[in-house]
Amino acid sequence: MRDFSHFEAANDTEFKLQRHQTSSIPESVTPIDNYPSKLRIYLTNASPFWQVKCFFKNKT
Repeated sequence: MRDFSHFEAANDTEFKLQRHQTSSIPESVTPIDNYPSKLRIYLTNASPFWQVKCFFKNKT
């Protein structure tokens, strides 16, 4: 029997998990000058406005 585990399907890109529309765009995550580093602003594909993310005890 042939082992097909190392082959990729032709339609893998169609079924690959997509990043959610409200997830932050990694290149846009930016700290704000003169504020603690745990405060960041970022953009999403769902909104033209900047969003805010803050970390407390390593949780968002």
